[in-house]
Amino acid sequence: MVQRPQRRRRSHAPVEALPKTPTLEFRSKASATSAPPSSYTVERSYQSSSGFPAEERFGLTSQLRRAAVSVSANIAEGAARTASKEFLQFLSIASGSLAEAKTLLLLAHRLRMLERETYTELFREASELGKMLTGLKRSLRFKL
Repeated sequence: MVQRPQRRRRSHAPVEALPKTPTLEFRSKASATSAPPSSYTVERSYQSSSGFPAEERFGLTSQLRRAAVSVSANIAEGAARTASKEFLQFLSIASGSLAEAKTLLLLAHRLRMLERETYTELFREASELGKMLTGLKRSLRFKL
């Protein structure tokens, strides 16, 4: 009988405290590709949701993390498209995911899983990212 090698369990290192988000304006598709504010939002969502109760691992924790990742991923994927109309579509999807993440942050706060200060900071950062997305969408519509 052939023996299979044992799988290693992955250990997740704790996310260290992150610095304040840098100010960034999307000026072109190229600058949006790296999308530091949306990546920062993902990191902060993972960091803040790590303290959620264990029974929420597959509930609110998972939903918040997936919504945050979706924002960043859709911005990056849209920026890689050649047509502005396609990029605009992906930015709209990112905006929807951002709205979902903001709703989940509110729920986590109301269920006392997030402290008021953390909730306020994350919600403000998400709102700022939303304003950047709106501005970028407006400039792309102007080009169509």
